[in-house]
Amino acid sequence: MGTKNNTPLGMGGSAKKNRRASVDTVLDMFRNGQRDPRVAYMKIKESEGQDIGAIIEALDQLSEILCQATYFKKAYEILSEAIKDIKGNPVLHELVARLAFVMESFDKCINHNKKAIELKEGDGDPHNNHYNFSDLGLAYYRMALDPEKGQPRHFEIAFKYCKQALEEKNDDPKAMVNMGLIFKHQGSIGDALRMFKAARDADANCIEAIVNLGAIEFEEYSHYEEAAMLFLDALEINPSDEEALCNLALALKKTSYVDYARLAFEEAVNVSPGNSHILSNYLMFLLEQQNFQQFEKVLPHARRVLDQRELEFVTNLQRDFKEAIDGTEGKVLPDDETKPSRAVSAAAGGSNVKNKLSAALKNRLAGL
Repeated sequence: MGTKNNTPLGMGGSAKKNRRASVDTVLDMFRNGQRDPRVAYMKIKESEGQDIGAIIEALDQLSEILCQATYFKKAYEILSEAIKDIKGNPVLHELVARLAFVMESFDKCINHNKKAIELKEGDGDPHNNHYNFSDLGLAYYRMALDPEKGQPRHFEIAFKYCKQALEEKNDDPKAMVNMGLIFKHQGSIGDALRMFKAARDADANCIEAIVNLGAIEFEEYSHYEEAAMLFLDALEINPSDEEALCNLALALKKTSYVDYARLAFEEAVNVSPGNSHILSNYLMFLLEQQNFQQFEKVLPHARRVLDQRELEFVTNLQRDFKEAIDGTEGKVLPDDETKPSRAVSAAAGGSNVKNKLSAALKNRLAGL
């Protein structure tokens, strides 16, 4: 069962605005094959009349759209052109830090967040530094998990920045979740629960806190139905949260609601068809259910998404499983074969499983 990471706030979680005309101009250039990052940036600068605020807003909108289309590198290159041209703007560095995190370039994320803090403090305006401290904590936490680059001290640094964020704003739910993730990784489950609950109390719509509470119910206490209810609560806030959907499926397959587990897996795949964690879990679920026909239908898509190692694993498992079925009735996969999903940007889904299952689970739990 997976924990759910925050995503960096970057510009402080500002509300979406109407798309700027300069963004549409650059997108048209991309569609016509003109994708030079320097040209794209200069077109925005020219279209916005060198208004720095308008340029940065357009860059924010453009990078979000490009990331949704998986043009992460292009988005980063365009922002890098802006950094060369616009000197000393902390918001621009926050934009680059946010994109670097999405690309899992945590060292760059850290450097640009630190630069943003330095610039704000140099201007005598450290307003909203707690966002940067929280993002730094998250970046160091993710770096600590890296099997090649991670070091024990990264957890200590992550904790320090999360604590610093809470010292500046004691009800920052993102910082609380990040601190809870560190506690959980270190085995301090009680402290992790306390931080996740505090984050949910500070913001009732904090999906990260709710999903992580569900993960603890699943992993630590084997409370599968209670975990499912928490994942359903998260889906009520955002029906498109693919990690909540995948974790819901993993919880439901431990209950009598196996058909709903299938529905949750299918919706998760529809929401994020490129998420290899969800797809591999779904394929293994189909093997558990001996649904080889559906497995074969999904396999062509899996060949486009999974890397060679993952693909060989599931196809070998299918072969071995089918061979074993002939002589072993009721065979199931070991629990440790299933891996939690990780969050990626989503589009739609979730409401069907939420509506169909919520009442049934609530009635059942009420009778326990």
